[in-house]
Amino acid sequence: MLRSRMLRAAGSGFDYESPYGSPTATVTSFPSLRAGLSSNSQDFCMALDTEFTTLSDRGLIMEAGASRGMSWGVYGDGTTVKMRARAYSGAESWSTNRPSAAKVEVVITPYIGRFNTFYLTADVSVGNIKLWVQAGGRGSTSNLVLLGTGSSDASSTNVYGGAGGGYGTFQGNFPDLTNFVAGTYRAPYPTPSTATWYKEVRERTRQGNGIGGTFGNTFDRV
Repeated sequence: MLRSRMLRAAGSGFDYESPYGSPTATVTSFPSLRAGLSSNSQDFCMALDTEFTTLSDRGLIMEAGASRGMSWGVYGDGTTVKMRARAYSGAESWSTNRPSAAKVEVVITPYIGRFNTFYLTADVSVGNIKLWVQAGGRGSTSNLVLLGTGSSDASSTNVYGGAGGGYGTFQGNFPDLTNFVAGTYRAPYPTPSTATWYKEVRERTRQGNGIGGTFGNTFDRV
């Protein structure tokens, strides 16, 4: 059984991150700014430990880069909570058809009210991004679940850009997650965020280990 290959945590849980070693960075301060990322032709895996508690939770999770970069956010409208992410190209509004941009939107309402770990991964070799969740958080007994995939035409390897970014906030501009006109696109993802659902972000970047193409593929998932 494939699951037997999973490294166990806390005696009985499953840790989908452990095959990839230590994170490049671990962030526990929100909001906070970050330096730009270099070597942006390499895969990434971003992990968010969080507990969304209401159907109105919203905010920018993180962003790296600007026109060529990535952004990741959550938006609750009181009825439904959605998570959005994009990478490779971020200059236009969300609804603009930009073949070089990979975009993914998923409904996470079923995961409100409990602790979870969400993952955003990028496989530069094929120009895609994926959103995943492990209910109960890293090390729980829950399977990793693939929530959705966004694909680009793989014409750009600038997956997250080199401009400065932030966690729960941004530097300059961030790749657009909305359909709002320029100057107002940040409104649904208020920054700097005052939300309390941020717990920890662990990022693995610039490792050259193909994490975006192999994460979640070796082990059971539903």
